[in-house]
Amino acid sequence: MRRVLFQFLILLFLGLAVGAAHSWGTTIMLRLPPPAPSTDGGTPVQTPTPGAGNLPTTSPTSTPTATPPSGPPAAAANPYYIELPEAKKHFDDGTAIFVDARGIKEFREGHIRGAMRLTKEDFGGGPPAKVKNYLVGQRVIVYCVGSECTDSEAVIKRLIACNLQMGPYHIIKDGFPGWQKAGYPVETGDEVGFE
Repeated sequence: MRRVLFQFLILLFLGLAVGAAHSWGTTIMLRLPPPAPSTDGGTPVQTPTPGAGNLPTTSPTSTPTATPPSGPPAAAANPYYIELPEAKKHFDDGTAIFVDARGIKEFREGHIRGAMRLTKEDFGGGPPAKVKNYLVGQRVIVYCVGSECTDSEAVIKRLIACNLQMGPYHIIKDGFPGWQKAGYPVETGDEVGFE
């Protein structure tokens, strides 16, 4: 009996060692579904469709974007990214709700004027009430600290999973630092207007 237990422990240890060695060099990245084609020839429209695990799937007519196996895709390849001038146009026109995906401390120190604060952690018990009350039927522009930050993608992924007919979704490629550097409207303090 001891011998069998000893052999089992050796096999378990070897399996764990092989698994750890394999995952050591593996990069883990969030993968968002590709945006659906635009109906008006302009910005892509993301229409959530339920799929396995209550996450959206691509339609049979859409072609998923291939990711090179050598590592994460280039930041510019993310179809959700928009540049600062386009985000500013939506800000000026009032055609989008801006969502700050950063932590409370960073938000209070400065955020896009009128932004909603919403992090991936806010979805622990389903969509927060403010998502249902303010984002349904709206264009959503999410930002964090720039193209290297995955918090914006994580928030969009959770919003899509809510299946509440929001979107299209965008991520400000340069994040809040780029917005601030461009001299666009910012404010400090707590979130206002999204109870």
